[in-house]
Amino acid sequence: MKRKLTPAIVTALSLVAMVSSPAIASAKSAKATVSPGPTARNASVWSEISFRGIPASKAGPITVRGGRSGNHSFSRRRHSDDRGFSLVMRRPFRKSERVKVSTRLAIPGARRGDYRFRVENIGGPRVKRTGNSPLFPAGPAQFRSRPDLLPPTLDVRRSLPGAGSDPIFVGAKSRGSAIYDPTGDPIWFRPGRSTDFRTQTYRGKPVLTWFESPTEGSGLNRNSYTIANQAYRVIKRFVPGNGYAADSHEFRLTPRNTAYITSYRSVRRDLRYLGLSRNGRVSDSIAQEIDLKTGRVIWEWHSLDHVPIRQSYANGPKVPGHPYDYFHINSIIDTPDGNVMISGRSANAIYKVSRSTGRVIWTLGGKTSDFELGPGALFSWQHDAQPLPGNRVSLFDNADSPVADAPWADQSRGLVLQLDNRAGTATVANEFTHPQKPIAPTQANVQSLASGNFLVGWGQIPWITEYSPDGEILFDATVRDTGSFYRAYRLPWSGRPNTSVDIHAEPIDSRSVRVWASWNGDTSVRTWRVQAGPSGDSLSAVGEFPRNGFETAMTAPTDQDFVKVQGLGADGRVIGGSAAVKVR
Repeated sequence: MKRKLTPAIVTALSLVAMVSSPAIASAKSAKATVSPGPTARNASVWSEISFRGIPASKAGPITVRGGRSGNHSFSRRRHSDDRGFSLVMRRPFRKSERVKVSTRLAIPGARRGDYRFRVENIGGPRVKRTGNSPLFPAGPAQFRSRPDLLPPTLDVRRSLPGAGSDPIFVGAKSRGSAIYDPTGDPIWFRPGRSTDFRTQTYRGKPVLTWFESPTEGSGLNRNSYTIANQAYRVIKRFVPGNGYAADSHEFRLTPRNTAYITSYRSVRRDLRYLGLSRNGRVSDSIAQEIDLKTGRVIWEWHSLDHVPIRQSYANGPKVPGHPYDYFHINSIIDTPDGNVMISGRSANAIYKVSRSTGRVIWTLGGKTSDFELGPGALFSWQHDAQPLPGNRVSLFDNADSPVADAPWADQSRGLVLQLDNRAGTATVANEFTHPQKPIAPTQANVQSLASGNFLVGWGQIPWITEYSPDGEILFDATVRDTGSFYRAYRLPWSGRPNTSVDIHAEPIDSRSVRVWASWNGDTSVRTWRVQAGPSGDSLSAVGEFPRNGFETAMTAPTDQDFVKVQGLGADGRVIGGSAAVKVR
């Protein structure tokens, strides 16, 4: 006997089928974070939508509809760790529209998997920077073997026992990227306009990273982020996603083979309370995390979504028509609990931000600080906020800014604050001042070293100072021939250039030759071997000389017409050599 299926039975059977379907069940229970997410109010018209915590194959159906642009088709692009994917739109959104994203996922802040975000963008094509930027005039030639190599001079004024022995890294917007040994002698130099130059780890190997602007001969047509290997060969360049332009304030690699980077863009807001226009321009500070293998944006944060403009201490723009730089993001870094720390210079505040929602977890400093700042703990116009073990935070307290009326203190300083989350207090753990009382209105950083020391790069004041934990100055140096630099670091590095050794040779008399040898970027040569002979193909050793800094000058006893040099490592093996040059 067949039983008639009533509407109630059909509905019940349909619900059972839906629950028993593996694909739907997994999608219903799957959790994911998304960017732009439910709190986004200033997304780009070019926004990708990134889902983290779930692979594309288990995400179930997703639809995207713009309030003005209608339904959007897209491709799903996986992230390199298979823990997420991005929806790449086939056409842009429209400015100021609300976009609805419908899913069957558990998303923080979403309702039954559905949420909306707002697009607030001046629109237009993806941004490209064209043209070249001039460089700071270089000084006279320093090296006979490389007269074209003109690095800034690192003038070491103090170096005491206890100071670090690792190389020093400096990237100057006006000159280029340079590595120096602890005595101030250059190890490697690359001209150009670069900032945040340092060594980091990429795919388990040490690399060099920097932000670079186009200059003559650079081959760049836009601001870019660069990664180079130990042979100084560029292995990757990239730019931000979602149509934004690269910014110089942060380029930080993570253990996830991703990079934190910054960007700025101008949007319209009512700024009459500042004495500006009702439709005034304001800078939105943007933080992105980029999957380096795929180039996908896997996380994005906008200051305007989470920090009100009225939290700013900045004066209005000095140049009429320029945007109001109310926040000025200048550092991004992971926190130990999986969230993010962001510095907003113009708000005089550091923010701990939720990776899952983008919301501010706590604010340190500024107008709405969640911590009471103890004696001496007040900071302003800061740079380079870093979480340290023991619930501490390091930062560079600039105490002045181009958008401030006057300095807030009599000098800039490095600062380490001890946070007490229960008591809601921040107290001074370490303070690093300089007897010459420098005021650095822009740039600068504080690096916590493995030894327990701290290195301070003074930014607009081109000094580098290393301190013991109790504040004693162990190392002090000036970077000459440059107006300023962004950050300075002391880091271990082993360079292995894949170029030939550079050589210059001149006869002294009929029986001797003066030879100059250098190898830009090498850290391994300990001894130079000079070879001489009647031709470039017939040479024999005529002397060995200890390496002496970047360029070694040697007098070789020979009456032969050709010479060359070989570089020997600590074990006496040849690790590099020059071409043979004619001297007579």
